[in-house]
Amino acid sequence: MTTPCVGVISLELDLHAHAVAQRLREHYNIAAHVFATDDYFEQGRMQYRLGRDSYVSDYNGEKVRVADVSVLWWRRANQPQKQNASLDTETHAFISSEWKFGLSSIWQSEYHGSWVNLPSADQRANAKTAQLNVAQKCGLNVPDTLISNSPGAVRLFLAEHSEGVIIKKIAGVAGQSFATVAITPDLIRDEEVRLCPAVYQQTIEADVHLRVIVLGENVVSIAIRSEILDWRRNLHFKACEHELDGQVRGAILAFMRHFDLRMGVFDLVIDRQGITYFLEINPQGQFLFLEPIARVELIDKCAFFFAEELR
Repeated sequence: MTTPCVGVISLELDLHAHAVAQRLREHYNIAAHVFATDDYFEQGRMQYRLGRDSYVSDYNGEKVRVADVSVLWWRRANQPQKQNASLDTETHAFISSEWKFGLSSIWQSEYHGSWVNLPSADQRANAKTAQLNVAQKCGLNVPDTLISNSPGAVRLFLAEHSEGVIIKKIAGVAGQSFATVAITPDLIRDEEVRLCPAVYQQTIEADVHLRVIVLGENVVSIAIRSEILDWRRNLHFKACEHELDGQVRGAILAFMRHFDLRMGVFDLVIDRQGITYFLEINPQGQFLFLEPIARVELIDKCAFFFAEELR
């Protein structure tokens, strides 16, 4: 009989992947393999043959039969390979593409265990417009939002919101950080707005930001107290575990069910009148950096979730 194990698809240097895998091994005696999707060019291995067992090597070079993985954490998948000085740009791009599609296809065709999350579910939930629509339908308050590259539409939106408007990215680029900032009519440049669509959103005046981690039915809410619009730009803040309003918790779980998600990381804010607003969800967002700040055992909670998924 095959021993149940957890697989984590992520980046070589992803703290979440290695911390949770190590906790599963040490505290639960559960085999856990990290598959570093950006680290296959030099030493990685995969093997597929029609009608035979398929194998993928893990971060340590161990050959793992795809069918032996019981639960798969689809965290940072389909990544380009790390840069290598011996490769020119075109060769690197070709090799990265081959690994990307080769690894993705072998997991999605040969793996038949439990996904956290299904790749198709992550993809649907990452769509900004779908997030906003579903959040509102599930009973969450959502700021008035415009996604556009029309200078006229943007100016009209700003004119409708005397309380202010912020601008943020739709998706961004891997490895680059983009701040959420306030925007005013004098900053609008038609040629810049037309370059690509962006998210323009009604400003919610708030000093309490929530990062809510959902692991199955377990909802962990961390309150971050910061007067900065984008609190990620200054990590000198106070944070603590927060008891989420029952209606908000129910709406979040309804949102998760709608998208068939097992894991999700939500960003919300509580305005100065005490009203909670949904901002966005990243199905595989960052959260472990909050453990020492908020003094919440997030690694343990995440490892426990995966141990329960094996049952």
